[in-house]
Amino acid sequence: MTDLDDPEHTVSPRRRGGWKRFLQRALLSLGILGILAFVARWQVSRVGQQHLDEMTTELNATDPGWRLDEIEATRRKAAPPPEKNTANEVLRLLENFPPEWQEYRGFREWEWGPTTNYQPSFMELAWLFGGHQFTEEVRASMRSHLLKPESLACSAGHYSVIQNDNPIMTLLPHLQKARSVLDLLDYDARLSVMEGKAHRGIGSARAGLVVARSIGDEPYLISQLVRIASSRVAVHTAIQVLAWSEPKEGLVELQKELRAEADVPWLQYGLRGERGGIYKFFEGLKTGKIDYKDIGVLGVESQGTAHQVGFRVYKALLPGDQAKSLEILTQYLEASKLPPHEQKAALALVQRPPRPPEDFRYIGTNLIIPACEKVAEAGLRCRADLLTGSVAIACERFRQVKGHWPESLNDILKDILPEIPLDPFNGKPIQYKKFEDGSGVAIFTIGNDQDAKLKFGSTTDALDPLVGLGRGWKLWNKELRRQPHPLPEPDGNVLPMPPFVNP
Repeated sequence: MTDLDDPEHTVSPRRRGGWKRFLQRALLSLGILGILAFVARWQVSRVGQQHLDEMTTELNATDPGWRLDEIEATRRKAAPPPEKNTANEVLRLLENFPPEWQEYRGFREWEWGPTTNYQPSFMELAWLFGGHQFTEEVRASMRSHLLKPESLACSAGHYSVIQNDNPIMTLLPHLQKARSVLDLLDYDARLSVMEGKAHRGIGSARAGLVVARSIGDEPYLISQLVRIASSRVAVHTAIQVLAWSEPKEGLVELQKELRAEADVPWLQYGLRGERGGIYKFFEGLKTGKIDYKDIGVLGVESQGTAHQVGFRVYKALLPGDQAKSLEILTQYLEASKLPPHEQKAALALVQRPPRPPEDFRYIGTNLIIPACEKVAEAGLRCRADLLTGSVAIACERFRQVKGHWPESLNDILKDILPEIPLDPFNGKPIQYKKFEDGSGVAIFTIGNDQDAKLKFGSTTDALDPLVGLGRGWKLWNKELRRQPHPLPEPDGNVLPMPPFVNP
């Protein structure tokens, strides 16, 4: 007898039919689940696409040319002619930089502190004069080219940007080049005062603003952050020149230039470009121009089969994610158009979607939208610095004419100070204070946080004359400018001032 004849090993027709029914039901269930998943995926994609279509239609109507390629095309058409383009001047100047400068710059192991009336320390003076000879020619060339009437008249330069299909990977090497030129201009201003040429120091500060303006309206937040930082360096340089000397040339022009730069809508330029760039990024993911592996530039692991499968699943969410990013950036952009003192509260009201695991629909939006609030804060600080700087120069001009400080900003004639600007933090007029010790005056902003005396606040450096007061600048009486440095030198004595010729 064979095994097949053994009743114990024989499968009954009833049992065979049970397995067949089980398999049929399992396959049917899987099929239904597959259909449901397909319908759900299609529905999610359809709803997301509908939201995206609504957003793009609205933007086409309210902000024509909002896509990044369109923004760049418009900027190229509006670019100044090459002979008047300050961006070209900056790049040409950098070509002639002495090769020793970068290495010499690295020897400076400190950052310039807050603006004070104390002259540089022994080490700082040694560094300043040590680079005089090999930088003299290029510094003279910078002043000559950047202070030409056509350069000063150029309100916005234009650098050529090579667009990458993935906008996140677009390179902006000119930004670091501009900062290098600005750094040498700041050096030139400080050295000029030490050499008794204060008017040249003011010229270098004005040239620094030309470098900042050369960035123009580049539609990238990083570009506008560099323009903001460059403008702040320029005004800091100018006020430091006033703390060490009594320049008379170039003050009228510098005051106007600082005031004009304060009104530049840096945040709007950056946000509009970021919105267009992020839209282009999502479009590239949808069309395949951008591989899913390129998401790795955002710091997200994107290698392996699991991630590839995950991206395929995510593609159904992509239109809705893209629409959400447009919606949020448009809200940020609208908030940036409000008066400066209202922007911070409006930006805080913009709600970003929850992150996984709470919500998986807007992974891209949460990853790619930058910290817009921080850029806005940087813009408010810069606006405060520029406005108080322009008013400080007006006060200095008043003192030079009248022989004393004004009792209040209202005492300054309209032909010197046409209007008192508003504090960008609270919308009230900028503050003015005469120090009780009679050492000088302060022009400052208070800010939103009255308890902390300006949350974005001034540094806590012991030499900062505005600690606990607000954000702004101090101007010293003429006889108190460029005092010996208070910190002892290695031998325990205060280094005497080197010979100084008043301008």
